Amino acid sequence: MRSETTGNQVLLKECTTPFTNRQWGDNLEGVLTPVKQMRPDPKRGQTLTMVDISDGDAGSGADQRWSVSQLPVSRKQRSPHAIRVEVIALVVLLAALGVLVWSAVGGASRIAVVATCDANARVVSEGVAGLRAENAGAAPTTSVAWQSALLPGSSYAGAPFLQAWPHSPQYLIGVAGSGLSRDSGDAIVPANGDVLVTVVATNKAYDTTVHPGSGCGLA
Repeated sequence: MRSETTGNQVLLKECTTPFTNRQWGDNLEGVLTPVKQMRPDPKRGQTLTMVDISDGDAGSGADQRWSVSQLPVSRKQRSPHAIRVEVIALVVLLAALGVLVWSAVGGASRIAVVATCDANARVVSEGVAGLRAENAGAAPTTSVAWQSALLPGSSYAGAPFLQAWPHSPQYLIGVAGSGLSRDSGDAIVPANGDVLVTVVATNKAYDTTVHPGSGCGLA
């Protein structure tokens, strides 16, 4: 093995890290005792670290050696079974989050529908009260006549009481005429001019003049 000596340091051509000879000077036979360990060739997934293994004797210097440590196993090197389990867990988690988001959106949408229904029923009730106040003793007697009397183009004094009739795919709002039987929702016989809310999903009508919010809460 060919070597070159510079001072008390011996350089070996085959090594990337020089050896240090502290005791024998240029004597190559003593190079391998209190010196740096030859740099090992790490395998894939390993890393090299230089560590100090001195015994604490300041006069003897510090011996150093290479430490080979294993890097964390990459995702590609892990077993297919473990990867499948992780994918399944991720899918389940995403599905649960989707259900929560869907429930939250559905709950918010329902709250908005109920609030709008209540507001529309109140507007119609106020229109009925306004027509009666402006036209004492001359109120309509059918549901169709009530709707026409409250909208623009009505011949009743003070009209129009509503600019447009409220519509929704979840509920229908109407005004009861005379001589109606019990409604199908809260089993009340509506009086002439009572505001009715019919839930489209169940086709049941509720008298919101007697029970405010009863129909809208089910829309």
